[in-house]
Amino acid sequence: MTKTIVIFLMALATTTVVSCNSVSQVPDNPFEEIKTVAVTPFLNSANIDIDGIQAGEIFASELVKMKGMNVVRPKTLIEEVTANNLSVSTPEDLVKLAKRVKADAIITGIITEYNPYYPRKKVGMSIQMFSVKQNTRSSLQDIQQLVKSGKPFAIKDEAQMRNTILSFEKIFDCENSVTYTELERYANSYTDSHAVHSGIDAFLRYTDKYLMFVSYQMINELVAMTHEQQAEEWRMKNEK
Repeated sequence: MTKTIVIFLMALATTTVVSCNSVSQVPDNPFEEIKTVAVTPFLNSANIDIDGIQAGEIFASELVKMKGMNVVRPKTLIEEVTANNLSVSTPEDLVKLAKRVKADAIITGIITEYNPYYPRKKVGMSIQMFSVKQNTRSSLQDIQQLVKSGKPFAIKDEAQMRNTILSFEKIFDCENSVTYTELERYANSYTDSHAVHSGIDAFLRYTDKYLMFVSYQMINELVAMTHEQQAEEWRMKNEK
C-alpha cells in the first residue's frame, strides 16, 4: 500500500482546524472555468512529522476565503476514497477523484521542509493543481518546468502534463527578513480571544498557525502564477 493511500485512509477521527477571525485578503478566483476545487490531505517528506490531514484542512480553510471559489475538503475526499476502496497514487487517480466529488480541479501537497522549534519556524511546501479538463501548454519550457517540479506526484507524460495547471514549491523561513515581515503582517490581521499567545509570537510557537500563514502565501503565489500564465497565453495568441 502506497504512502499516499495510507494518508487517505487515516480519516477515522475528526481533524481540529484553527478557528480565528481574519482580515487578511485572499485574492479573487483567477480561473474562468474552475469554480470548485478539491483539496487532498497533504503528505510529508522523509523525517517530517506533520499531521497531513490537518495541513490539508488548513490549506482548504484559506482557499475557501477566495471569492468565487467552492472547496471540497480533505475529509470529504477521505470518505469518498474509503467508501469506494479507491486507489490514489497517480495524477490520473487524482483527476478521477475530483470528478467523483464534482470538482473542477484538485490540489494536493507535500511538506518538504520543517523546523518546529521556536522561534526559528520554517516550512517548505510543494503543491500541484490538476484540472479535470485538459489544457494546452504554451511552450516546451513550461512543460519541462512541470516535470522538474513534480511533487508529490511525478509528472511523466504528456497526458499528465495536459491536466496539470500548476506545480511549485516554496520555503518559508522566519529567519528570512522578508518572510518575517510577511508573517508579522499576516499575524497582526488575526484575532483569537482564547489564545494564550498572540500576534506573531503565536505563529512562531504553533505549527498549525504557521501553516495558516504558509497556505495563505502559497495561495497568493498560485494566483500570481496563474495571472502570469494567462498574460503569456494572451500575448502568444495575439502574436499569431
